[in-house]
Amino acid sequence: MEGLLHDFFDLLNLIGRKHPKTGLVIAAVFAIPGVGFTWIWPKSLSGFGVLVGMFLVLIAMGMVTTSAKGFIDHAFRRSRLKSQERLEDLHDLTWQQFEEVVADTYRGKGFRVQEVGGKNDGGIDLILHGANGVVIPVQCKRWNEWRVGAPKVREFVGAMAGLPGCKQGIYVTCGTYTLDAINLAKRHNIELIDGQKLMHLVASVNGQALGWQAA
Repeated sequence: MEGLLHDFFDLLNLIGRKHPKTGLVIAAVFAIPGVGFTWIWPKSLSGFGVLVGMFLVLIAMGMVTTSAKGFIDHAFRRSRLKSQERLEDLHDLTWQQFEEVVADTYRGKGFRVQEVGGKNDGGIDLILHGANGVVIPVQCKRWNEWRVGAPKVREFVGAMAGLPGCKQGIYVTCGTYTLDAINLAKRHNIELIDGQKLMHLVASVNGQALGWQAA
């Protein structure tokens, strides 16, 4: 039972952070009966109406708080994306911020973006979901001066093989690619995005409503 409650609250927290508008709707769904059981029907549910009502109200308050944080986070990320005006701005980002900027850029392009990056990402940082069920994995490397070589692209090819329905991929870096990496990417239908091309992508979506759809 404790594990189920933990998973339940984790789910609500995730919804509030990723979909704050939906989080506010859920808060209202819990708040309305919560207020009813606490103040209107306190003796209902075999005398436990107040306890049930207070529990529902607490959930609603938590959802409002989480959703507020979600709105703030989304506003911050929109502002950060807009501030990426030079290649040096990308260089100043942490690896996590870099992945978020890339994710927000592709949201601006109309994709639903699943952010899966981290220490155990399996070689895939983002998964783009496009029209007609298109699934595109993305690997992000915040390398400022290094050139991405064929071994790194080959690792990504292996990661793509483990993703069902994957027929193409995207590799993104602040730097550039070696000729071997470029040739390998062509053979495996991988689009290579270097620092300059990424700046053009960012510029093309800045000022647009990003929608903030998370897979």
